[in-house]
Amino acid sequence: MMRILAVWAIGAGFLLAGGQVALAQAESKPATMPTTSTPAASRPSASQPATSPTTRPVDPAVNAILDDTEKAGREFHTIKGDVEFTEEQTLFAELKTFYGQIYFDKPAPDKDGRFRIHFDFIKDRAKVRADRDVSFFADREGRWLITRDGDIKQWRKYQVARPGENFDPLKLGKGPFPVPFGQDKAEVLRLFTATTRPPAEEDPKDSRYLLLMPGPEAAKDLNVSKVEIWVGRDGLPVQIRTADPEAAVVKTATFSKVQKNIKLPDSAFQLPTPGADWDVQVELLKKPGETGNNS
Repeated sequence: MMRILAVWAIGAGFLLAGGQVALAQAESKPATMPTTSTPAASRPSASQPATSPTTRPVDPAVNAILDDTEKAGREFHTIKGDVEFTEEQTLFAELKTFYGQIYFDKPAPDKDGRFRIHFDFIKDRAKVRADRDVSFFADREGRWLITRDGDIKQWRKYQVARPGENFDPLKLGKGPFPVPFGQDKAEVLRLFTATTRPPAEEDPKDSRYLLLMPGPEAAKDLNVSKVEIWVGRDGLPVQIRTADPEAAVVKTATFSKVQKNIKLPDSAFQLPTPGADWDVQVELLKKPGETGNNS
């Protein structure tokens, strides 16, 4: 079963922990869609990594930051802001930057959340207009992730959980895009060793730094070697950086002009309907023992 990798989702928790969006066909991936391709074994899983609660002492400064992020998840139910996302291929010294907007809505801790990230500019060698989306929502048929690329007219819809399954892609290490909001402190400490340091000159203004290193068991499931988060005074992430296990791909998301607890219309989460000339694929989760592709 394919699995979508880490994203600390804004609004429900932090806003970007380091994730990837799985595509059904590796050869059909958009050449410049950020974090939109993972191996076939990278589909989301409804189960949490089998790790034991930590018994390690925690730095009081780390505790304070995690308390603030957890509190932010309870207080801020909607978020809208600008996002700058960079993806660096370290082996080839290649860097792409995506500019866009993020929308997040989670009305209550026990309610399904939804988010949308829309990119309207991409910078490689030059900055050009783009039309791309990553979207998550839930309905009576389960939970879904959509990746949309208007530049090449490609639409992919993935069922990431069946109806009634307990899967929250907004939890740290379980989502589809480097995004985090309101993470549960105990869960973070269960999965990661968390440390901090004094502010550095290059840090975002008025931010506090967290370094999260996955434990041995969590590392097998989360597929990241580390997560760095810069947390604002309001407990929301200002910047998030993740590296894959080989440190070959480093992703950084920076958030600005963030508005909290504003009314977001349904239209903010609705993607344009693909036309008849679009390449559209829908992939359902396979039943136990089932093989082959669904579309």
